[in-house]
Amino acid sequence: MEVLTDSKSSTPVLLPNAELMTLLAKDVKANKKRMDYEINKQKKKDRKNGSDRKVKNRFEHRDWIQEHVLEYLKGTPCVNIPKSKLKELKTKCMSKGTSSCASTKKKRRTALSDSSSPQRKQSPGYGLTEAETLQVLNFMPQEPVEIHLMVDDLHDRMSETKQEEFLGMIRSYNKAVETPTNAKKANLPAAEEVVDDSIEMLEQAGNQALNEDGDTDMKVKEEI
Repeated sequence: MEVLTDSKSSTPVLLPNAELMTLLAKDVKANKKRMDYEINKQKKKDRKNGSDRKVKNRFEHRDWIQEHVLEYLKGTPCVNIPKSKLKELKTKCMSKGTSSCASTKKKRRTALSDSSSPQRKQSPGYGLTEAETLQVLNFMPQEPVEIHLMVDDLHDRMSETKQEEFLGMIRSYNKAVETPTNAKKANLPAAEEVVDDSIEMLEQAGNQALNEDGDTDMKVKEEI
Protein backbone atom coordinates (compact mmCIF):
# COMPACT_ATOMS: atom_id res chain seq x y z
CA MET A 1 0.00 0.00 0.00
CA GLU A 2 1.13 3.54 -0.71
CA VAL A 3 2.50 5.50 2.24
CA LEU A 4 1.37 9.12 2.22
CA THR A 5 4.29 11.43 2.97
CA ASP A 6 4.94 15.13 3.14
CA SER A 7 6.01 16.65 -0.19
CA LYS A 8 8.98 18.39 1.46
CA SER A 9 10.20 15.38 3.43
CA SER A 10 9.70 11.65 3.73
CA THR A 11 7.77 12.00 7.00
CA PRO A 12 4.48 10.05 6.92
CA VAL A 13 1.38 12.26 7.01
CA LEU A 14 -1.08 11.84 9.88
CA LEU A 15 -4.62 11.65 8.51
CA PRO A 16 -7.83 11.93 10.54
CA ASN A 17 -10.29 9.07 10.18
CA ALA A 18 -12.70 11.27 8.21
CA GLU A 19 -10.12 11.77 5.44
CA LEU A 20 -9.07 8.13 5.63
CA MET A 21 -12.69 7.11 5.05
CA THR A 22 -12.77 9.16 1.85
CA LEU A 23 -9.60 7.50 0.56
CA LEU A 24 -10.77 4.01 1.51
CA ALA A 25 -14.17 4.55 -0.12
CA LYS A 26 -12.42 5.42 -3.40
CA ASP A 27 -10.15 2.37 -3.13
CA VAL A 28 -13.02 -0.01 -2.34
CA LYS A 29 -15.01 1.34 -5.28
CA ALA A 30 -11.99 0.95 -7.58
CA ASN A 31 -11.39 -2.61 -6.32
CA LYS A 32 -14.97 -3.66 -7.12
CA LYS A 33 -14.76 -2.04 -10.53
CA ARG A 34 -11.51 -3.90 -11.26
CA MET A 35 -12.99 -7.24 -10.17
CA ASP A 36 -16.11 -6.72 -12.27
CA TYR A 37 -13.92 -6.00 -15.28
CA GLU A 38 -11.81 -9.14 -14.73
CA ILE A 39 -14.91 -11.32 -14.24
CA ASN A 40 -16.54 -10.05 -17.43
CA LYS A 41 -13.27 -10.53 -19.30
CA GLN A 42 -12.98 -14.12 -18.07
CA LYS A 43 -16.60 -14.86 -19.01
CA LYS A 44 -15.92 -13.80 -22.60
CA LYS A 45 -12.91 -16.13 -22.73
CA ASP A 46 -14.95 -18.99 -21.27
CA ARG A 47 -17.62 -18.56 -23.94
CA LYS A 48 -15.03 -18.87 -26.68
CA ASN A 49 -13.23 -21.82 -25.10
CA GLY A 50 -16.33 -23.50 -23.69
CA SER A 51 -14.84 -23.59 -20.20
CA ASP A 52 -15.92 -22.28 -16.82
CA ARG A 53 -13.06 -20.84 -14.81
CA LYS A 54 -13.40 -18.77 -11.67
CA VAL A 55 -11.55 -15.50 -11.39
CA LYS A 56 -9.20 -15.39 -8.44
CA ASN A 57 -8.70 -12.03 -6.76
CA ARG A 58 -4.97 -11.44 -6.46
CA PHE A 59 -5.55 -8.76 -3.83
CA GLU A 60 -8.22 -10.60 -1.87
CA HIS A 61 -6.67 -10.00 1.58
CA ARG A 62 -5.97 -6.33 0.92
CA ASP A 63 -9.50 -5.74 -0.38
CA TRP A 64 -10.98 -7.53 2.65
CA ILE A 65 -8.99 -5.34 5.06
CA GLN A 66 -9.96 -2.13 3.28
CA GLU A 67 -13.67 -3.02 3.23
CA HIS A 68 -13.79 -3.97 6.91
CA VAL A 69 -11.79 -0.94 8.05
CA LEU A 70 -14.17 1.28 6.09
CA GLU A 71 -17.20 -0.38 7.68
CA TYR A 72 -15.67 0.09 11.14
CA LEU A 73 -14.93 3.78 10.56
CA LYS A 74 -18.52 4.38 9.46
CA GLY A 75 -19.61 3.51 12.99
CA THR A 76 -17.20 5.91 14.73
CA PRO A 77 -17.83 9.57 15.75
CA CYS A 78 -15.66 10.90 12.91
CA VAL A 79 -18.63 10.55 10.53
CA ASN A 80 -20.39 13.36 12.41
CA ILE A 81 -17.97 16.02 11.13
CA PRO A 82 -19.08 17.81 7.95
CA LYS A 83 -16.34 17.31 5.37
CA SER A 84 -16.37 21.00 4.49
CA LYS A 85 -15.67 21.93 8.14
CA LEU A 86 -12.88 19.42 8.83
CA LYS A 87 -9.99 21.73 7.95
CA GLU A 88 -11.56 24.61 9.85
CA LEU A 89 -11.95 22.53 13.03
CA LYS A 90 -8.37 21.28 12.75
CA THR A 91 -7.07 24.84 12.42
CA LYS A 92 -8.99 25.99 15.50
CA CYS A 93 -7.64 23.11 17.58
CA MET A 94 -4.00 23.69 16.62
CA SER A 95 -3.90 27.49 16.49
CA LYS A 96 -2.47 29.32 19.47
CA GLY A 97 -3.99 32.42 21.08
CA THR A 98 -2.02 35.49 20.11
CA SER A 99 -1.96 38.68 22.08
CA SER A 100 -1.99 42.25 20.80
CA CYS A 101 -1.47 45.48 22.73
CA ALA A 102 -4.31 47.94 22.61
CA SER A 103 -2.09 50.82 23.71
CA THR A 104 1.59 51.30 24.50
CA LYS A 105 2.86 53.34 27.43
CA LYS A 106 6.16 53.63 29.13
CA LYS A 107 6.72 51.36 32.09
CA ARG A 108 6.70 53.03 35.44
CA ARG A 109 8.15 51.80 38.67
CA THR A 110 5.25 53.14 40.68
CA ALA A 111 1.96 51.38 41.40
CA LEU A 112 0.30 53.37 38.63
CA SER A 113 2.17 51.29 36.07
CA ASP A 114 -0.15 48.34 36.73
CA SER A 115 -3.28 50.33 35.93
CA SER A 116 -1.74 51.92 32.85
CA SER A 117 -0.31 48.68 31.44
CA PRO A 118 -1.59 47.74 27.96
CA GLN A 119 -4.62 45.47 27.75
CA ARG A 120 -4.27 42.19 25.92
CA LYS A 121 -6.86 40.52 23.74
CA GLN A 122 -6.53 36.82 23.05
CA SER A 123 -7.67 35.36 19.76
CA PRO A 124 -9.42 31.98 19.79
CA GLY A 125 -7.01 29.05 19.76
CA TYR A 126 -6.27 25.99 21.86
CA GLY A 127 -2.67 25.13 20.96
CA LEU A 128 -3.12 21.37 20.53
CA THR A 129 -0.40 19.29 18.93
CA GLU A 130 -1.05 17.45 15.67
CA ALA A 131 -1.40 14.11 17.48
CA GLU A 132 -3.85 15.57 20.03
CA THR A 133 -5.86 17.24 17.28
CA LEU A 134 -6.02 13.94 15.43
CA GLN A 135 -7.61 12.24 18.44
CA VAL A 136 -10.13 15.06 18.83
CA LEU A 137 -11.13 14.80 15.16
CA ASN A 138 -11.43 11.02 15.41
CA PHE A 139 -13.46 10.78 18.62
CA MET A 140 -15.23 14.19 18.81
CA PRO A 141 -15.25 14.33 22.66
CA GLN A 142 -18.32 15.65 24.45
CA GLU A 143 -17.29 15.34 28.11
CA PRO A 144 -14.35 16.85 30.07
CA VAL A 145 -13.03 13.41 31.02
CA GLU A 146 -12.57 12.59 27.34
CA ILE A 147 -10.35 15.56 26.55
CA HIS A 148 -8.30 14.79 29.69
CA LEU A 149 -7.40 11.48 28.05
CA MET A 150 -6.47 13.14 24.76
CA VAL A 151 -4.63 16.31 25.79
CA ASP A 152 -1.46 16.19 27.90
CA ASP A 153 -1.26 18.47 30.96
CA LEU A 154 -4.72 19.82 30.26
CA HIS A 155 -5.03 21.68 33.58
CA ASP A 156 -1.80 23.58 32.93
CA ARG A 157 -2.75 24.45 29.36
CA MET A 158 -6.45 25.26 29.72
CA SER A 159 -8.55 26.66 32.52
CA GLU A 160 -11.90 25.04 33.30
CA THR A 161 -13.67 27.84 31.46
CA LYS A 162 -11.42 27.30 28.44
CA GLN A 163 -12.12 23.56 28.57
CA GLU A 164 -15.88 24.14 28.51
CA GLU A 165 -15.41 26.59 25.65
CA PHE A 166 -13.34 23.98 23.81
CA LEU A 167 -16.01 21.30 24.25
CA GLY A 168 -18.70 23.72 23.11
CA MET A 169 -16.69 24.48 19.99
CA ILE A 170 -16.36 20.76 19.21
CA ARG A 171 -20.10 20.19 19.76
CA SER A 172 -20.87 22.95 17.27
CA TYR A 173 -19.15 20.85 14.58
CA ASN A 174 -20.84 17.59 15.62
CA LYS A 175 -23.90 16.78 13.50
CA ALA A 176 -25.03 14.12 15.99
CA VAL A 177 -25.40 16.63 18.86
CA GLU A 178 -28.97 17.89 19.09
CA THR A 179 -29.20 21.66 19.33
CA PRO A 180 -32.16 23.56 20.86
CA THR A 181 -33.20 24.68 17.38
CA ASN A 182 -33.25 21.12 16.08
CA ALA A 183 -35.16 19.97 19.14
CA LYS A 184 -37.85 22.57 18.51
CA LYS A 185 -38.12 21.51 14.87
CA ALA A 186 -38.38 17.86 15.89
CA ASN A 187 -41.16 18.63 18.38
CA LEU A 188 -43.19 20.77 15.97
CA PRO A 189 -44.94 17.86 14.16
CA ALA A 190 -45.93 16.25 17.47
CA ALA A 191 -47.28 19.55 18.80
CA GLU A 192 -49.27 20.13 15.61
CA GLU A 193 -50.80 16.65 15.89
CA VAL A 194 -51.88 17.35 19.49
CA VAL A 195 -53.49 20.64 18.43
CA ASP A 196 -55.30 18.97 15.52
CA ASP A 197 -56.59 16.20 17.80
CA SER A 198 -57.80 18.76 20.34
CA ILE A 199 -59.66 20.75 17.68
CA GLU A 200 -61.25 17.58 16.33
CA MET A 201 -62.40 16.55 19.83
CA LEU A 202 -63.89 20.01 20.44
CA GLU A 203 -65.75 19.88 17.14
CA GLN A 204 -67.15 16.45 17.95
CA ALA A 205 -68.22 17.62 21.40
CA GLY A 206 -69.88 20.70 19.89
CA ASN A 207 -71.75 18.64 17.29
CA GLN A 208 -72.88 16.21 19.97
CA ALA A 209 -74.16 19.08 22.11
CA LEU A 210 -76.09 20.52 19.16
CA ASN A 211 -77.64 17.13 18.43
CA GLU A 212 -78.70 16.76 22.06
CA ASP A 213 -80.27 20.24 22.03
CA GLY A 214 -82.13 19.37 18.83
CA ASP A 215 -83.48 16.16 20.34
CA THR A 216 -84.63 18.05 23.45
CA ASP A 217 -86.50 20.64 21.34
CA MET A 218 -88.25 17.87 19.41
CA LYS A 219 -89.36 16.19 22.63
CA VAL A 220 -90.69 19.49 24.02
CA LYS A 221 -92.70 20.12 20.84
CA GLU A 222 -94.16 16.62 20.91
CA GLU A 223 -95.25 17.06 24.52
CA ILE A 224 -96.92 20.37 23.67
